[in-house]
Amino acid sequence: MLGLLLLEPGQPVAVRRLADLLSGDRPPQNPRAVVQTTAARLRRALAPGGSAVRLIRLGEGYALRTDPNNVDAYRFRELLNRARAEPDPEGRARLSRQALGLWRGEPLGDVASDELRNRTAGFLVESHRQLIELRIAAELELGRHEELAVELSRLIELHPCDEQLTRHLMVAHYLGGRRQDALNAYRRHRNTMTQELGLDPGAELRELESAILRGDQLASLPTVVSPADLSEPSRPAEDVRQSRRTIRALPAVTADFVGREAETRSLCERVAGAPGVQVLAISGVPGVGKSAFALRVAHLLAPRFPRTQLYLDLLGDARPLSSMAALGRLLRMLGVPSADIPAEQGERAAMYRAEVADGGCLLVLDNASAAAQVRPLLPGSGAVVVVSSRRMLTNLDGAHQQRLSPLTAPEGVRLLAGIVGQHRVECSQDSARAVVERCGLLPLAIRLFGARLAERVHLTLAEASEQLAEADDRLDLLRHADRDVRTGLLSTLRTVDPTAQLLLRTMAALDVERFPAALLRTLSAAEGAAVDAAIAELVEANLVEPDGRDPFGEFSYRLHELVRLVALEPR
Repeated sequence: MLGLLLLEPGQPVAVRRLADLLSGDRPPQNPRAVVQTTAARLRRALAPGGSAVRLIRLGEGYALRTDPNNVDAYRFRELLNRARAEPDPEGRARLSRQALGLWRGEPLGDVASDELRNRTAGFLVESHRQLIELRIAAELELGRHEELAVELSRLIELHPCDEQLTRHLMVAHYLGGRRQDALNAYRRHRNTMTQELGLDPGAELRELESAILRGDQLASLPTVVSPADLSEPSRPAEDVRQSRRTIRALPAVTADFVGREAETRSLCERVAGAPGVQVLAISGVPGVGKSAFALRVAHLLAPRFPRTQLYLDLLGDARPLSSMAALGRLLRMLGVPSADIPAEQGERAAMYRAEVADGGCLLVLDNASAAAQVRPLLPGSGAVVVVSSRRMLTNLDGAHQQRLSPLTAPEGVRLLAGIVGQHRVECSQDSARAVVERCGLLPLAIRLFGARLAERVHLTLAEASEQLAEADDRLDLLRHADRDVRTGLLSTLRTVDPTAQLLLRTMAALDVERFPAALLRTLSAAEGAAVDAAIAELVEANLVEPDGRDPFGEFSYRLHELVRLVALEPR
């Protein structure tokens, strides 16, 4: 409540809107009472500070009375407005740097959900982007080409598909007399876009390359934006939703993500230029890195959807989010007040499709439990939907299925080195390989055991490998803080029917590398058709993996080592 009121210091926010923003997807029976109780708690919390900040009641709402210059968001906007109006480029650059110096990450980053930040503080994020544009324009006008080129090159390493950054870098190189470097920057970007997304650079960037090839003068170059091009972003209105809002709600990609190059390229190429709604269904055994991979793909596809990038955690098998609740969350993320969201699921779905119809949408649905949960959440057109699930969502019509396998041994060692230190791994390559292989080459298991090793600097990798070799307690070692490998595997195991569970435990009890279908029918007490159904269910749940055909033309199957250990544990 404090953060929401400080976004507009001195301006009242209606009780109805505060109740809508504070209650999320579960409105209380008496929202006015909840707001009043929260206001009373806030007054008590502010009381020791004297009169510098006071919560007051104004009409039908609440406001914070304070000097606006006490609020960084207010000073940020004031500096942006001054920079926008400043005719002198030196002054624009100075004011822009002052404003950017106030930025400490995403507004309300430690007190609000992604959904609430998008609804209330998205205009500040857009202001931040515009301010960077304004500063770059001023710095180019002042001739600081070399310093900008260094800064932009560093930023492009972090955001290789960002066309705006590449455009700025090309201009900086060209105005600094380095025409070939400008053309090389374009070609690197073009290669990245082609390899990662299967797309060509945008028309504006191609036009800039042509202008540089012709040797055009500065006046005719399509350079960065001018102050006049930057209109002030819309601020959140109290009762009126803003049209054409920019929503970029994707969580960050794991910084030490490794591998999956072929799978990434395959999915990006598949959706390039394809019509309609493209659904990419990513599945795999728990801990294989589905969520991280889904976000990796989504961030590479994000430039195609500059306006609407949504992320929603569907909460998996243990407590799956209903489609009804998921639609409510998506609509609120898109700026629809809770009071305007229909009570019937079909009407919610229709409103949601209408909200994302203009301009396309990138949607990440993480931890889906079933295709039925996902279907009502699919947009009507012009969208890419990336779904992660422990199960193969084979009955999600039209979806491209991407099953993730464990990492390769070299990839696992790279991941481990990023956690425990490159030098520690280089000193004991064979032991490092043994460690990641005994973690089943699952990214989650490697991360958790790697975190333990990072805390135990006295423990050699050889000793760690020997610890993991003791199968009786290996799963106990693959845990750290509040996360472990066992929980996800057990949760998935419990979703399959009793016949499949019994068959899996029978497989785990045998020291066999491959299981032909005929052997599984012999081992099971169930009828042949029931065994085949159990095998299919285990494959769909990614608890067993098809492993080619036997000499009689039937499939054989393989059991992951950590799945085997979980299946052997007493119930």
